[in-house]
Amino acid sequence: MVKDAELHAEEDKKKEAVIRARNEADQMIYTTEKTLKEYGDKVSEEERKLINEKMEKLRGSLSSESAEVINQAKEELMTASHKLAEEIYRQASAAQTAQGAGAGQAAGADGGGAPKGDGAVDADFEVVDDDKNK
Repeated sequence: MVKDAELHAEEDKKKEAVIRARNEADQMIYTTEKTLKEYGDKVSEEERKLINEKMEKLRGSLSSESAEVINQAKEELMTASHKLAEEIYRQASAAQTAQGAGAGQAAGADGGGAPKGDGAVDADFEVVDDDKNK
């Protein structure tokens, strides 16, 4: 039984690599589809078309028994979707900058720019050990 396991160890490693590659590819397809659905209008039609083509190629590679084929298709999709990620990041940065500028103006408008109370109270306290008082 041990010899049998040793004989098939290499084969098992290859199968594991294929399974791992398929799982990663499946997750990437799901994430890319979701991102494309939400933010696809932020990139050109040409970019969306390229991303969809690479996604279909990756889907097709899932039936392959070669981890290399799957990983290559996964890399191509990742490269194609970088433009979408860049646009999302750029817009998030712009929104954050605009939000920060708006908050600075609002703070200056109320006079001192002091933060409004958040309900926290600074208080002193004393630890009382009930066992010592007995």
